[in-house]
Amino acid sequence: MGKMDWTDKKHMVVDFGTASTRVYIEGKGIVFNEASVIAVNTKTKKIVAIGEDAKKCLGKQSKYIRVHTLQSNGVIVDIRMFVLFLGEVFKKYTEIIKSTYVTLACPPGLTPVEKTALIKSIESLGCFFVDPQDASKLGLYGTGVDITKPDGRLVLDMGAGKVTCGMVSSNEVVVQKSLKIGGNYLDNEIMKTLKADLKIAVGEVTAEKVKNAVATALKTKKGLSVKIYGYDVTSMMPTDKDVTEDDLQEVMKKAIYQITSLVTTVLEESPSELSEDIIKNGIVVVGNFAKLNGLKVYMEDFFEVPITIAKNCGTAVLDGGIKYRDLSREEYEFKMKKIKETEY
Repeated sequence: MGKMDWTDKKHMVVDFGTASTRVYIEGKGIVFNEASVIAVNTKTKKIVAIGEDAKKCLGKQSKYIRVHTLQSNGVIVDIRMFVLFLGEVFKKYTEIIKSTYVTLACPPGLTPVEKTALIKSIESLGCFFVDPQDASKLGLYGTGVDITKPDGRLVLDMGAGKVTCGMVSSNEVVVQKSLKIGGNYLDNEIMKTLKADLKIAVGEVTAEKVKNAVATALKTKKGLSVKIYGYDVTSMMPTDKDVTEDDLQEVMKKAIYQITSLVTTVLEESPSELSEDIIKNGIVVVGNFAKLNGLKVYMEDFFEVPITIAKNCGTAVLDGGIKYRDLSREEYEFKMKKIKETEY
């Protein structure tokens, strides 16, 4: 079989995350980097908005406007809505899309049925070839780690929907575990805590503000605090409160315990030959939730190995997908070779 002529083929990366979706097209750069949300008019069946504009409609939609969050806790909610969403994103690049091969950053834990549906949904938009790859592995690659080497690398992907820990070696995920305790989970727990303890009801946006301002893995010397606005749960009148890191102490203890237990489980189930590599290389942390205050110090003390919080933790998966260009080509050549062999 002759080699494919790639000169007229553009590389595209789709990083479909719980919080945001990022799309990169070779020669165009990042053409989309917005919330994984779509708003649809149920009466006219037309798309009202996608991305950040659709996110602004959350909690404010009218009778006929329905806002769809495309992922929940790392699980695809509605493939049909995802196709509509991507179709809107790709609208400006219809001709380019037809000659693209896609590195698709797949959310961890997808079932074979979900993965197939996801691939077909992108192919239906006209893409030449779709190469699904584990998002956490791409995140590790995006930090500069050579994932094709045989030494073991441990990556902790702390996203909005899930926290995933994986052992990667020779471009394969050896062991991987996930928990639905990502950034969105923490937002929900914060809303519950504020309502129960401080008697103030707030929405997701305010809960996220609290998380970013005062959530911490370790108690700080100065003590973090933030003023928030919401409704008094007794009178239902507007009110304001000062929230401190101490108010979230129990929530954070529970979350950090689950994260460290997750990493421990992956270490226990990984081949013993890779243990030396982890002692030497440590753990790489990616994902926006990796920005959690005090995380690095806490985990280094707990695991007694180096902890690297990626400087590009928020974009590591996309960066890894972009770097994966030549490897995706190899995946296509390998697939075509297998198809050719079955014809005989």
